Amino acid sequence: MELVLPNNYVEIEEEEMMYLDGGWSCSVFVKNLYGLAERGGVIYTAIDGISRYLGKKNIKALKTLKASLSWVAGKVSWAIGRVVSLIGGFWTGFLVGMGSFLAISYLGNYRVFY
Repeated sequence: MELVLPNNYVEIEEEEMMYLDGGWSCSVFVKNLYGLAERGGVIYTAIDGISRYLGKKNIKALKTLKASLSWVAGKVSWAIGRVVSLIGGFWTGFLVGMGSFLAISYLGNYRVFY
């Protein structure tokens, strides 16, 4: 007995089969990481360009920008420390682990950053 395909069948590639089957794909994950790194590079370049421009034009404005960024970083780190102290080390580890798992799973399943 021989397997006979219908006349209107379509051949699909391995990438398409992975998409049709669903599930996690290493190539999608890697492409998302590269896309995320490129976006981060663009943001860094913009902030660096602004700070260089301010450094040449107005030193006081550059100092103000650095001070406000330090203030924001201090407030955010204080808030993170407060939340960690409230919920405890075990639950913080659990939440960080679960968040990492979900992020890796999502970035491996969907095209987000490319």
